[in-house]
Amino acid sequence: MDDFLRQVSEVDWESLCFFSLLAMGIAYMAANASNSVIGWENLSGFWKSVFILEAILFIIQLAIIILIHGKNNWTQIVLTISYVFYTYKMALDPFVAMSMFAKDRGVYEIFAPLIIFIIILGFLLHLFLVWRSFKGIKKERDKANEKRGNQLYVFIPVLFLLVSVTGYIIKNDLLGENDVLAGMGIFTFFYLSLY
Repeated sequence: MDDFLRQVSEVDWESLCFFSLLAMGIAYMAANASNSVIGWENLSGFWKSVFILEAILFIIQLAIIILIHGKNNWTQIVLTISYVFYTYKMALDPFVAMSMFAKDRGVYEIFAPLIIFIIILGFLLHLFLVWRSFKGIKKERDKANEKRGNQLYVFIPVLFLLVSVTGYIIKNDLLGENDVLAGMGIFTFFYLSLY
């Protein structure tokens, strides 16, 4: 059983790492593409520090994946804390990418308050759910776990439908100039459903 849990946790770590690399790579590419309006030299100090911090966090995440092995209490504490931290980082990475797309299109001033509102709303929702979870109502939690297992059979077809419809809309350019807004909607859905 321990080997199975170790394999699952390694897959989760690799998935977190890959998604963060993908999201931040897309954001960096949007900022530095040859046809981009932004350009690295035109980014503010805040956005440059965000990209540098993301690179440092990515290197630390790779080091954790490669170097920390074993089954003692210290490694479990480090892995648990870093797993939670990098899950939050993974949830916020797409918003950096959407910010770069909005900056490139010249509509960042319109989307910045929306992005900040969504992030704050998700944070407050998470605090509420953590508070409710620590309240200690075991019966409700057990019922929710039973329902969650049954909802997986509903969630997978809905996710497949969402991906199919999104792919069709993007492929046929049905959104026009609203593609940043659609991307924000998709990432907001995943951000809020992460909790």
